[in-house]
Amino acid sequence: MSMTAASPLVTVLLPVRNGSAHLPAALESIFAQTFRDFELLVIDDGSTDSTPEILSAVQDPRLRVVTNPQNIGLVPALNRGLEMARGEFVARQDHDDVSLPERLQKQVDYLRTHAGCVLVGTEATQTDGQGRRMYRLLRPHGAEDIRWYLCFDNAFIHSSVMFRREVVRQVFGGYAPSFHSEDYALWSRIARSRETANLPEPLLLYREHSSSVTQSMSAADEVRFEEATGAIRRENLRALLGGETNAELNDIEERAARVLSSYRRDFNAASVNAFLEVLEKLLALKFRPGNFGAEVVPAEYRRVVGMQHAELAYRTLPVARWKALELFRRALELYPGLGGMLPWVRIAALFLLGENARKLVRRLTKAAGALV
Repeated sequence: MSMTAASPLVTVLLPVRNGSAHLPAALESIFAQTFRDFELLVIDDGSTDSTPEILSAVQDPRLRVVTNPQNIGLVPALNRGLEMARGEFVARQDHDDVSLPERLQKQVDYLRTHAGCVLVGTEATQTDGQGRRMYRLLRPHGAEDIRWYLCFDNAFIHSSVMFRREVVRQVFGGYAPSFHSEDYALWSRIARSRETANLPEPLLLYREHSSSVTQSMSAADEVRFEEATGAIRRENLRALLGGETNAELNDIEERAARVLSSYRRDFNAASVNAFLEVLEKLLALKFRPGNFGAEVVPAEYRRVVGMQHAELAYRTLPVARWKALELFRRALELYPGLGGMLPWVRIAALFLLGENARKLVRRLTKAAGALV
């Protein structure tokens, strides 16, 4: 394959600001890829730590560094990267995540064999701040179940995606400002009219730490974030249901907006039934089954709906343990394959100890070096 500096097939786009703590591991993971025909385009967005020194020490000629003298923000930095990218495909990489060696090759192979697909992500393994592996982050796989899932939450892990550069720039206009949800907004715009996919394996180590944006929001910022994501969910819901508008749809849209805004924050036992009510109402509107049950969910949706039940069950464990077990049962009824993917050690600990289990699991993981 071509290795010419002027026309790599893939541009790996990595924006960074003050990322010295984790940047070396991210860079190393890209240079260790089995796929070789890429450039790594780093947008240093006004870093004041040792990020510039780390980048200047890299000897690999595939690295291109663009330095912003002042911090311009993530969305402008991403769009500047899209303008400067030379690859036909753009792969995103965050400075604090790690790509597994075959990630780029598998995504290139998929886009080459699926000409209609604009965007392909992967699943991931969640790690803690020290890089210890915790559990698998499941994602919907096909275009239709991605459209369904986008009505509830972001269906893609930003640092895992690869997309067709010119389609995203020319047709969809790149990234648009949306309070800490610019990726959710862009993927939603694409998925409403184009084919998208997630590869069914974890090809990224996705780091969770206290300094990440969504973990360090103020109360006011949380409200702005929910307003931004709520607007995206509404548009996705309208698209899913064919753009119809009537009193019934307007009512479920309002109820869904209220319930889903509390799904990620301020979650309590009352949220569980409210979420299930919205989920089942949307299933009825989408499939007109009359009564909800595993037998009436089309086969191609059973995995994603089962996954949603498992996510809800995991969130429910600290506040309503027996309800959570029922949700896990329903998840496995919908999609038995989930049984081999869920973090049962963590689930058992949360069932027995509630929120205190999180600290215990972290201590046990650190001591034993185990995967839980």
